[in-house]
Amino acid sequence: MKLLLLCGLCAFAVANIRIPSRQWLDEVVPETYNRDISDSTFQSGREYKFVYDGQLATGIPGSSQQHSAIRMQAVCILQFDSSQTVTMKLTHIRIGQLNTQLPKPKKMIPFTACQEVHIDQDLLRKLTTPVKFTYSRGLITQVVFDGSDEPWSANIKRGVMNMLQVNLQ
Repeated sequence: MKLLLLCGLCAFAVANIRIPSRQWLDEVVPETYNRDISDSTFQSGREYKFVYDGQLATGIPGSSQQHSAIRMQAVCILQFDSSQTVTMKLTHIRIGQLNTQLPKPKKMIPFTACQEVHIDQDLLRKLTTPVKFTYSRGLITQVVFDGSDEPWSANIKRGVMNMLQVNLQ
């Protein structure tokens, strides 16, 4: 399981952004949630929620259309403790896997096509452990992981943080 999650690290760095299944989205982000996106920059004292949707598909190009794929969806919560100090936490995490022929492995596979994987509570606890970092001019620096976090969990979080490196000013 740890190896499977570690392999997922690569997916998170190159994940495609896509709207996840509507049913799952409605459960984790209720319709009553305020979706005001008028901020042009992240504001101190605010909390922001994003849906993370990543995929990694592996296989040998040209020799076979047989591939293995892993999908991860989560809600990413960013709390701006100050204008540059951020706490990030992943919640509502779900992981799916697929081993089949994929004619287009670079195309995002619907999560419903994957077999959902049960995540052990200890592993889930590590994935949901918050991480702190400095966010300045669209770049993430000074990342501080909890002392109990393991490398595979930290690498998944690094992949999610990488998706946040964008200058909104």
